[in-house]
Amino acid sequence: MRRFVADKVKDLINRTRTTCSSHTNVLQRITSSQFLSTLHPSDSMGSDYSSTPVTLNNVNPKVLKCEYAVRGEIVNIAQKLQQDLKENPGSHPFDEILYCNIGNPQSLAQQPITFFREVLALCDHPLILDKSETQGLFSADSIERAFQILDQIPGRATGAYSHSQGIKGLRDTIASGIEARDGFPADPNDIFLTDGASPAVHMMMQLLIGSENDGILCPIPQYPLYSASIALHGGTLVPYYLDEETGWGLEVSELENQLKTAKSKGVNVRALVVINPGNPTGQVLAEANQREIVEFCKKEGLVLLADEVYQENVYVPEKQFHSFKKVARSMGFGEKDISLVSFQSVSKGFYGECGKRGGYMEVTGFSPEIREQIYKVASVNLCSNISGQILASLVMSPPKVGDESYESFAAEKEGILSSLARRAKMLEDAFNSLEGITCNKAEGAMYLFPRINLPGKAIKAAEEAKTAPDAFYAKRLLNATGIVVVPGSGFGQRPGTWHFRCTILPQEEKIPAIVSHLTEFHKQFMDEFRAISIKKVVEREREKTTCSSVSSPPSNPLSSYSRSAASPRSHSPPSMASGYSSTLNTVLNCVCAIRGEIVTHAQILQQDLKENPGSHPFNEILYCNIGNPHSLGQKPITFFREVLALCDHPLILDRSETKALFRHEVCLSTLGSSKYIDCEPAEQIDFC
Repeated sequence: MRRFVADKVKDLINRTRTTCSSHTNVLQRITSSQFLSTLHPSDSMGSDYSSTPVTLNNVNPKVLKCEYAVRGEIVNIAQKLQQDLKENPGSHPFDEILYCNIGNPQSLAQQPITFFREVLALCDHPLILDKSETQGLFSADSIERAFQILDQIPGRATGAYSHSQGIKGLRDTIASGIEARDGFPADPNDIFLTDGASPAVHMMMQLLIGSENDGILCPIPQYPLYSASIALHGGTLVPYYLDEETGWGLEVSELENQLKTAKSKGVNVRALVVINPGNPTGQVLAEANQREIVEFCKKEGLVLLADEVYQENVYVPEKQFHSFKKVARSMGFGEKDISLVSFQSVSKGFYGECGKRGGYMEVTGFSPEIREQIYKVASVNLCSNISGQILASLVMSPPKVGDESYESFAAEKEGILSSLARRAKMLEDAFNSLEGITCNKAEGAMYLFPRINLPGKAIKAAEEAKTAPDAFYAKRLLNATGIVVVPGSGFGQRPGTWHFRCTILPQEEKIPAIVSHLTEFHKQFMDEFRAISIKKVVEREREKTTCSSVSSPPSNPLSSYSRSAASPRSHSPPSMASGYSSTLNTVLNCVCAIRGEIVTHAQILQQDLKENPGSHPFNEILYCNIGNPHSLGQKPITFFREVLALCDHPLILDRSETKALFRHEVCLSTLGSSKYIDCEPAEQIDFC
């Protein structure tokens, strides 16, 4: 069937090749644009936007202050190089761009978990559930799980809006998974399903930050989501430094010192962020250390924000993951003793479903009044996407022993995690073998964060080029090898030290080549800056056409904290169930009538009807409050759902049963890209 599809697509491409070629020159003219994904027709008419209503002088200053290094300048340069390689093969001393900057496993050829994709495909196109051919394409437990999930979705359609916290049945499943993991009860009403963990972090920052006098304790180095979110919501990042000499240890004495310093500057510290396993540092906290952290938050009245998205990624036998909720409950702290929010995502672990945008936060230790405000903020976005919700439930409730998919699932999981451990070790050893570089062990997560001791002349050259020294190194590495890393200055680091973050995600067979290219580059870089003229280096950097114009150094995420407080004042530590009123002004003023009081009452009635049939003078709730067609019985467009199902589970594309279930033009649409016409079958599947 694939050959049929390929022949059809070739015919289609031949008829349109002339049209396509007319656009090539246009693409060549815009390769110098900093953002390749955006081309405004008016750009060719001039670059004077002084008459437009939005300028850098009147844009929200919080947006200007926000930085996100993971997708910053280095990546923009990489994207231009990638486009240049495509249009001018052989124009650079490398053949491909290796994105080691971001935890995006499937973009680097990690295969999705088969069971997860089978369930997604069936939920996205439920019309095939009752077809006989489906039995040969999908495992019995994936079919059964799809039926269970669809019964829980409004209108049995993944195109319908859900409850703003997420589908109740899926939250039940997640709560059961949390209970099984921790050994303590979990309430589905504490769970808010989100589009990945990032929106959950933003929601909590909205709740906790009312002004720049409100501070959040964050680890340094930290994942830039936190500094960016704090900046966007107008708060103050209060840094606590991880100890690189002890494997990025977290010392409570450091927390106490930074809290004391913040209070002396008039900063009201609201919460503590802990990332475990660490990003970008890769450490896994010991349970005894976690107990100290819980005690600290309890004593100081701080909300504990636990980033636990890498909980499956632990690579050393002497460490294991413990959730902060499990630790707190094992210490005897209950619901009203400590405010705790834990974040989880389907993007990491062994699943790597970054593009599906699934995740959740479990919110405990907040009063009913505050929970109402959190729900209101969630309702403004209506709901998270349904595919992500489904995946979050599957991650917390995978196949069990005895299920048809269990053995293949267990093999896929073990294969991915063991390979990640080997890759981490290979890169760790490689970094430690290089002159001037030291790298701590990667105990978990997906990254290494090596420290690089740069020659003084390299640092001076970076200053002349108006860029941070580690960013200077990263740009040179990219232009010489095609390897993309993130400068440590984007994560924060102790003054006078320089680092970069590198993922362990490239395919295992590519790691030796990456090590070779990196080693060769680093030796040349170090040799060059032992005696080279700084003026010549700066001139050479400015002459490179592939680089963007010289920019000012990235802003320090700690800069706002280092200032003297404008109006120092004393603060008492915020309580857990009350005391949020000082920072809730923005949240309290927010209103979302579409998902407001009437809808909340309707949901209560609906639950009552389910549990007590006949208890009201009606048999069902008819939601006429929102434009949600699929929840009210409108059927999705079949063609759209067929394509979605095939993209969800491309491994079935070459199966004979697929021809009976899906129309040829659907497969043609799914595979139809000239880039992949002459590829081998495996490459066609990767594209889909």
